[in-house]
Amino acid sequence: MTVARRIVFVLFVLGLGSLSLWLFGTRDAADALEADLARARAHLAAGERAEAAALARQVLAREPLRGEAFALLAPALADTGTPAEVLARYEIAVRRAPRDAHVRSWLAAHALRHGDYASAADQLDALMTVSPRYRDAAMAVLGQLVADPQFADVLARHFVDRPQWRGRLLRYLESDGPPGALDTLHGALGRHGQLDEADVARWLAGLIRRGRWGDAYVAWVGTLPGPPERLPQPWNGAFDEAPTSVGFDWHLHRTAGVVAQRVTTPDGHAMRFTFLGRPVATVGLEQPLLLAPGLHVLRARMRTADLRASRGLEWTLTCGDNRTRIADGARVRDSAGWNEFSLEFDVPEDEHCTGQWLRLVNPAPRGVSQGLRGELMVTDVRIEPGG
Repeated sequence: MTVARRIVFVLFVLGLGSLSLWLFGTRDAADALEADLARARAHLAAGERAEAAALARQVLAREPLRGEAFALLAPALADTGTPAEVLARYEIAVRRAPRDAHVRSWLAAHALRHGDYASAADQLDALMTVSPRYRDAAMAVLGQLVADPQFADVLARHFVDRPQWRGRLLRYLESDGPPGALDTLHGALGRHGQLDEADVARWLAGLIRRGRWGDAYVAWVGTLPGPPERLPQPWNGAFDEAPTSVGFDWHLHRTAGVVAQRVTTPDGHAMRFTFLGRPVATVGLEQPLLLAPGLHVLRARMRTADLRASRGLEWTLTCGDNRTRIADGARVRDSAGWNEFSLEFDVPEDEHCTGQWLRLVNPAPRGVSQGLRGELMVTDVRIEPGG
């Protein structure tokens, strides 16, 4: 080996040694910083704020931009200085440690105390987005806050940016939210144009499911464009509009073995159901109703084409609890032309029957006998006073 090569080799070995020493030194320094931060957290948890602040300052003296140290220093000094100085420390901390849940929570609470709902919403949004561990806690807080119409209004404007947790909050309010919170938020969303059809459908379905038929009906009517003074039941009985599956309109459910289509007829429109030979219990057409107790008559115009059904198809009415039967009938088996079918029924004065369900079903026993083939068309479904 030449002298020059030996010198290069020695320098290389020395360089590796220096690098190793630097790496070990850096790692030792990093370990020391982490240890100091851990001790500061322990002091803070024990209420020893002065000790926590001293350690946080030591960390910042060695690493001035260390976010965790700012996040510890702010609460450690929360009892010192003016309110403006305390707030300034937290604002520095949130810039340096944006994922710190305590800092975000403190700033959210501070904003709420001062009526700054927009800032509070921003902080809670950040908690939901960057601190997944605290998402459930933040959700519970939001659930309580949206019961306040003022906060709900601010949050509705915040939803213009469509945060990822928007749908999750709505679902939380449907199942676990405080009474009235979901209604308040939906009202605010509607005023700001942030309520889409899926939101409305889920909201109204939840009200009906909880037995709040009257509230659901009023809310649904409010979504109609210029509703007439008197709304017929069932709504859209002649299928002049495509069923929306929202509120008190027709609901169409996908059913294996059934193809449902809204079609144009010489007199207007109708629903056409084509059956593919499979067993079918319900056609998939239903509508919630809000009928007063007493006698009524259901009328519907129907026709068939090569319908093969062991017992035909019929209409059934049940109370909102889906257990109490009101009536079934207006059965169609073979009707080559348009014919009117009718069914008289009596809505009982019962707390479980404040709302009702109208459905088109196959009355045959479960199994092979429920097989359907051919076609049924339905239009001009209406309910009139009876007696």
